[in-house]
Amino acid sequence: MQLITSQKLTQNSERFLSGLSLAEEVRQGAILLDIRQPHQFASGHLAGSLHIAFYPAGYAQQVAFFVPPGRPLALVCESELERLAAAFSLLQAGFNLIGYTKLTPAAILESLPQLTIKQLWQEISQGRLQHNMCLLDLRSPAEWKEYHIEGSTHIPYLEIPRRWQELDRAIELTIVAAKRYHSLTVISFLKQHGFDRINEVPAGMSGWARSGLPIRRGN
Repeated sequence: MQLITSQKLTQNSERFLSGLSLAEEVRQGAILLDIRQPHQFASGHLAGSLHIAFYPAGYAQQVAFFVPPGRPLALVCESELERLAAAFSLLQAGFNLIGYTKLTPAAILESLPQLTIKQLWQEISQGRLQHNMCLLDLRSPAEWKEYHIEGSTHIPYLEIPRRWQELDRAIELTIVAAKRYHSLTVISFLKQHGFDRINEVPAGMSGWARSGLPIRRGN
């Protein structure tokens, strides 16, 4: 753990990156770490950014699961308080923080394809899980055992960085989770690794359970 002085925090978090300077940092290997909240990321984000929404408890530890050691980080943020808190947490954990950026009206943003529970059920009813779609459940083993969707694939959230190669880039992925920030983190991570056909289900597995649609219990 490093001692973070106010001078170091300022040097590493107050450098604003935009335009060519931001593009050059990314070209040289920097990761755009979008720390905004899930609804903000889902409504529009910079292409190639990794989304890990900021929250106070254990933030740097979460980032460490998805960011390779030594990679420079440029924060994508809106709230100044979130940026400073995230910067403090990351610098204290030894991350290489090189600055931050904000979305501007001129920025070209990407959005995420989404499925409602009804639309997901229609896809399943048409037999797509047996042919050209993978339904990936990110919940914990205990949550999976309690109930899950027949035919879905189970890889817990924090196991994705070491198991993502088990997934097939050639077929469409649909992600379900217990928490939306888990699904968005994994979607953004997989997009960085060449998966370009991914759907989010914002209602998650709790939405499926509330709908009364079929579930399977046990392993």
